[in-house]
Amino acid sequence: MSTHCGDYEDRGCLEKVHNALLEYMPLPPAEVEEGENGKDSDEPKLQFSIVECLMYTLHQMGKKCPDFFTAEENLDRLKDFRLRLQYFARGNQVYMKQLRADLRDKTGDVLKSDENKIKVVALKITTNINALIKDLFRNPPGYGCIITLSWKPIQKATTEQTQQQQSVKRGNITPITFSESGPAKKATVGGGNKQRGARGVYHPPGGRYSAKAGNAPSGGDANYGNNFTGGGQQRRGGFRGRGWSKGRGRGNRF
Repeated sequence: MSTHCGDYEDRGCLEKVHNALLEYMPLPPAEVEEGENGKDSDEPKLQFSIVECLMYTLHQMGKKCPDFFTAEENLDRLKDFRLRLQYFARGNQVYMKQLRADLRDKTGDVLKSDENKIKVVALKITTNINALIKDLFRNPPGYGCIITLSWKPIQKATTEQTQQQQSVKRGNITPITFSESGPAKKATVGGGNKQRGARGVYHPPGGRYSAKAGNAPSGGDANYGNNFTGGGQQRRGGFRGRGWSKGRGRGNRF
């Protein structure tokens, strides 16, 4: 029910959940000297399954009242709550470590035994509590983590949650827009798409150096630009006046 609760102005329900949670989250015990028998005082037993339910409810309802712990008149409440969170987190992590060691290298039918089934559920409970404590221990307390309760089957994230995560990760990427008449185009920063202007007609360069090159003959001379010998072979390097007059060039002399 707490997952689907709407906005509310009366904080009486949240205070009742908070007070109920404090009953299962004790304060750290006072330091005492060891007795004659060499044993420390008995530590309180932690009810992990009940704490998971109450802490999850407080986490969901706290989204609607973020100043429940951060208001100036509630600073003492936040200080007391953090002491309880820190102490409970220690016992929770010790229990998690023990459960992981017991379930290590166990697969298949071995995990289907009643004892291991209980340990698997207990590991889910402690993992959820650990995630909630990390979120609530922030300054100010956070309410952003998403968990799957231990008695519910594991489900994939909803489409809305996936879109929210992708929007946060890809906030700096330029979106791609699709038009009906054209291919996909990337949107520019200023909006709209830049278009290239029409390509103009090419004009050759002009000036003192280009004027010396001359122009092609208007009559369409077939031998323009080609130098042929009397035998019909093409000469390398073009026409050479000296070579033709003294017979040093290739081909026949005049």
